Amino acid sequence: MELPTEGKTYIVRLSSFYATLWEKKYGMKPMMSFAQTGKVFKELSVMFNEYQIAYFLILFFDWAGPDGKDENEANFLATKTHSIFFLRGKIDIMRVYSKNVLGVDTEDLEQVKPLVDRLL
Repeated sequence: MELPTEGKTYIVRLSSFYATLWEKKYGMKPMMSFAQTGKVFKELSVMFNEYQIAYFLILFFDWAGPDGKDENEANFLATKTHSIFFLRGKIDIMRVYSKNVLGVDTEDLEQVKPLVDRLL
């Protein structure tokens, strides 16, 4: 299922969504290339659809560890300005956090889609 954002490819659509979240967090557009973001999104697209990846991006920008209270985790990502390269290493723990803490099953599109659509 495709995100309803501009772009002909999933890489462009997800990169646009990432840039929007980044701009909301930091107040300016990120300096990034589609080659950088595309590599990460291409790897993730083997296992997840666009909505799941977009949901992981939302969690990524609000990440404060698996209990939601870890300031060290939050500060680490903030000092790295939420570089897309750190997303890959957080996916499994974010899936567990989402299901066990937030009550959102990342495999259930009916749960994930409305959460992403609110930010589009």
